[in-house]
Amino acid sequence: MGVNRGTSTLYHLTGLTKPACAAIWRGMYEAGRAAGTITMTHPTVDGDSNNIAHVVGMKSANKSAQVGLFYSGFANYGAEIVPMVDGDERPTSKQATNERIAKRELYRINGHILLKEAQALKREILNGVYTTAEEIAQARDAIVKKESWARKKIAQSEIAMPGDFAEALEDML
Repeated sequence: MGVNRGTSTLYHLTGLTKPACAAIWRGMYEAGRAAGTITMTHPTVDGDSNNIAHVVGMKSANKSAQVGLFYSGFANYGAEIVPMVDGDERPTSKQATNERIAKRELYRINGHILLKEAQALKREILNGVYTTAEEIAQARDAIVKKESWARKKIAQSEIAMPGDFAEALEDML
């Protein structure tokens, strides 16, 4: 798996274009066919659709459409990617799933804590706790920062795979 800068991979390349990736895959296919180690009739690559959806469609409302566009972008250069999607229930051996769920919950909680702190600062301004214009300005800056961070944390907690992702991706492809 090539997540986190390819920690479990032998090689890690960055900055490759889609045509370059397609050329590399075709070259690997041709070399494998010549050596007799590959029996495929045409070059294909397995694509982890769940991982691609998190990376490519992170901020999109329609993740399956973004993944479909990503795959079709490679198809334009002659590379065929076979989409692989996790089942409805991931195996318990994938402990990272539990960590991600806990992390999303932590983001949600931290976001709400920041919102409460921003509301407390607003109340303090209204109640006259801050008397000078400088103190009020600093409090307002802190409110803006806290609300911004809160929105980011809450948005991070809501990034999750839709339940019908596999079916929607199948429809898109």
